[in-house]
Amino acid sequence: MNGYQRKGRVKKRRRKSDLPKLLTGANGRAILLRAQGKTDEAVLLLYDIISKAPKAAAPYQSLGNIHEDQGNLQQALKFYMVAANLRGSHATEWMELANMCIQMKEEKLAFDCFSKALKTAKTNQ
Repeated sequence: MNGYQRKGRVKKRRRKSDLPKLLTGANGRAILLRAQGKTDEAVLLLYDIISKAPKAAAPYQSLGNIHEDQGNLQQALKFYMVAANLRGSHATEWMELANMCIQMKEEKLAFDCFSKALKTAKTNQ
């Protein structure tokens, strides 16, 4: 390196699915609101986070959890799928989604999830 060394900290790149630092507090607040039973407020806050960081997986995952708790599995599955695609999830998460699809009689979607599970399992070996 011609006798020169680079000084200073190396910046760690933020994964595109991670929340920006400014929004992690808002996401935490949404989770707290949900735990306090203020689900409607939590949902509004999560949608606000999504509008500011549409490629962050966390708010989609939280919305999926809320819908699943409310018994709306179709809507929950949609949010879980978005979160998994943004995260580039591990094979186990895709398998869990595939099982959820099978329980809901969504065979084509289950096949897609199994395919993604196989693909991620191959790349993570």
